[in-house]
Amino acid sequence: MKKIVIPILVIIIFLSTSNSIVYADANTWVQDAFDATHSFINEKPKLSDRMSFLNSFLNFFRKLIRTINYILLVILGALSIISLSITGIRYIIALNNPNRLQNARNNLHTVFLGMFIGFGAFIIWRLAMGVIELILSAMASK
Repeated sequence: MKKIVIPILVIIIFLSTSNSIVYADANTWVQDAFDATHSFINEKPKLSDRMSFLNSFLNFFRKLIRTINYILLVILGALSIISLSITGIRYIIALNNPNRLQNARNNLHTVFLGMFIGFGAFIIWRLAMGVIELILSAMASK
């Protein structure tokens, strides 16, 4: 055990005393590099005066599109949950009556068709607004 501990202690003492030499002081290229990095990180993007109105309009338009997308998605989800719940309750109640059971199955097919159409329309809306937003942002950057 002593054969391992003594060389390790010697190496630790040697390395701790040899690291006290510093090859760069605070007023050299190292400080300049840190200052340049700090100024680059804290730099604010500048908008040209000609396009500032258009850029603010585009930001408003993007926020409006996102808000409409969220509202449509919440309404679509809420309507789907409510209609599936009502149809499920009707299906459970109608288990003993074959006529009501067939009516509940038809209602379930109608609900699924409505959900398919609604979510499909939402996807088409989302794609169309994405294309319009891309075109407007390309026009604003020129």
